[in-house]
Amino acid sequence: MKAFVFMILGLTFSSSAFALNCHGTEPFWGATVSSTEITLEDPVLENKKVSVVQKVEAASGFTAEYMSIYSDNRGPLAIVMTRECNNGMSDDIFPKEIILFTDSGVLSGCCE
Repeated sequence: MKAFVFMILGLTFSSSAFALNCHGTEPFWGATVSSTEITLEDPVLENKKVSVVQKVEAASGFTAEYMSIYSDNRGPLAIVMTRECNNGMSDDIFPKEIILFTDSGVLSGCCE
């Protein structure tokens, strides 16, 4: 019976089902990051870009829980780090920080 419970928990909390909600300011943007895709939205321009994630791995010398690199076949799409993050516009503190690589530049923000 315990094995069945663990199997259900494994499916419920699998990395493919887990997604981070990320955002940044100046410029304002939002992103959903999962082990299969990154969806970047620009609320001002109402643009939406979806990138397919082909690999998620820990940075050399770190655990995946601390620093994960999300990549496609061309290279890194995002780096997510577990550390305190402040978006600079509020007093809110978020548990993760993100560096997001886009066609037009690099974005930095916070995730939860």
